[in-house]
Amino acid sequence: MSDNLNDITPGAEEHLSKEDKIKAIKRSVKKSANDWDGERSAMFSDKVHKVMDNRLPWDDDSIELLDDMPEDAVPSEEIYAGIGLGDFNEIIPDADIPLFDAEGRPVNGGDQAEEPVYPSHEAIHEEPVYPSHEAIHEEPVYPSHEAIHEEPVYPSHEAIHEEPVYPSHEAIHEETPALAALRQQGERQAEPDYDYGYSGYDDDKSYERPQRSHEWDAPQEEPYRHSAPAKTQLTKKKKKRKKTTGEKIRDLFPRKGDSLLECIRKIIFLISIIAIVVCGYLVADYYIDLWHSKNVTKDIMDIYGMYPDKHDDDTTEDATQKYYELLDGARKLLDVNGDVIGVISIPGTPINNPVMKAEDNFKYLDMKINGDESRAGELFMDYRNKFDHVIDHRLAEPNSGNLVIYGHNMGDLTMFGSLQHYKTEENYYQEHPLIYLNSNYESYVYKIFAFFILDSDDKGPNGYDCWNKLDFDSEEDFYKFVNEAKRRTFRLNSVDVKYGDPLLTLSTCNDTLGDRGRFIVMARKVRDGEDAMEGTQDSYANPNVKWPDFYYQIRTNEKYDADAEFVPYGPEKTEE
Repeated sequence: MSDNLNDITPGAEEHLSKEDKIKAIKRSVKKSANDWDGERSAMFSDKVHKVMDNRLPWDDDSIELLDDMPEDAVPSEEIYAGIGLGDFNEIIPDADIPLFDAEGRPVNGGDQAEEPVYPSHEAIHEEPVYPSHEAIHEEPVYPSHEAIHEEPVYPSHEAIHEEPVYPSHEAIHEETPALAALRQQGERQAEPDYDYGYSGYDDDKSYERPQRSHEWDAPQEEPYRHSAPAKTQLTKKKKKRKKTTGEKIRDLFPRKGDSLLECIRKIIFLISIIAIVVCGYLVADYYIDLWHSKNVTKDIMDIYGMYPDKHDDDTTEDATQKYYELLDGARKLLDVNGDVIGVISIPGTPINNPVMKAEDNFKYLDMKINGDESRAGELFMDYRNKFDHVIDHRLAEPNSGNLVIYGHNMGDLTMFGSLQHYKTEENYYQEHPLIYLNSNYESYVYKIFAFFILDSDDKGPNGYDCWNKLDFDSEEDFYKFVNEAKRRTFRLNSVDVKYGDPLLTLSTCNDTLGDRGRFIVMARKVRDGEDAMEGTQDSYANPNVKWPDFYYQIRTNEKYDADAEFVPYGPEKTEE
């Protein structure tokens, strides 16, 4: 015969009498109590529900005999309401044999020798026997799945992440003080007390299992229990401490523990930073120096410009017998620096500077008129030149036949930086053909007739060191000099040059030939009564420019044609 009440099938109706069925129910209850002694009361509650859910149609008539069962022989509905034992009394209200004693334990009210009718163990776990997951949660005994997760029950998302706690498996099943108190309270009650304690969820407690108050309900693993979702434990990131400025700077340098590649990277980075700082300093210092130099020159020339130039038109007087008087503007400049020899300007260009003359050609390469050190330096005349050297208002010696003035080729076009435009701009010569040069005593005007590039290191037969030719021994020597300049000029013009014309040569650096390149502008003095602009407005490009030998070494595809047509300067215009 079966071991469980739930296995009573419709076929058993033919073989069992009503009294036998009642006895079978009582024996089943008694045996269930004996077999499950020590287990949790949840199993017993589930058993009752299985009887209720799976009772057969004829059960309603057969168990009416249980209605006569005494009230004190069955568990109290008030106590058992949480687990559905009150419903059990509805199944067997007419039983004339009590199922439970005064202590709430099942009683043996029948023949124990007779084998009770129990359903098979497999039948207990069959689908029709075992209620579905949804059915369990639909019962009024158990809270629904939605009720568990309602806002009053479920902690907020923020609370879960603030204090993540993972309850251990042992903590879930161990008897807490609250569970022990409930169990002791049940033991003190006169009638059986089933307490489905459900603590729900909160921020500080883990999920608590249902409580039973009787010591004979030993704990066992429930066949089904809706588990509370585990709280997600998130490790709160520790806020990284900000490094101080000193620590950040220290990390830029190689430190102990750094790998070889890391050390190399830091060293390269530091070198780069140093290079950037140094280059930035040099560039800034360069332009600041130019700005300072420009301001010094402007201040000096503003003082000089306050006094008008004096032009002497007397051409009959012998230069050695002429009376020379110091110009007012020159007197002001000499008060600043006694090395001032005059002032030079080219109208319409940045050139408007004082001209210095010292004991050598190096002093004013990097020094201003006021003594300040500067990359721009000052314009200065070759120390070998003689230019209006006056003693007691008389010219002490004749002027040099070729005055040479040097100056830097500055990037901001100060000093002689703007002279490069004579080569690069086609109309620049026609717009600026005149040079005004004042000594401390007289004012002079020169008209440009040639401009070209030389090699300062060329000492060969084709070399042309015009800065070293300050005077001329003869007419032939003079024309040889000026005709060489005409062969080299970038533009030809109609300016005539005659023996005895004082010459002026401006020399500055040029990078066409590297550091050895020099850009030369050559002019002759405007004669008395001559139109200063005559011959300067019909210039044209020289088709056969004579470059230094070094240039042809670089440009092997170019060559100077010595046999090309050439009209030289001279008393007679003969073809050389």
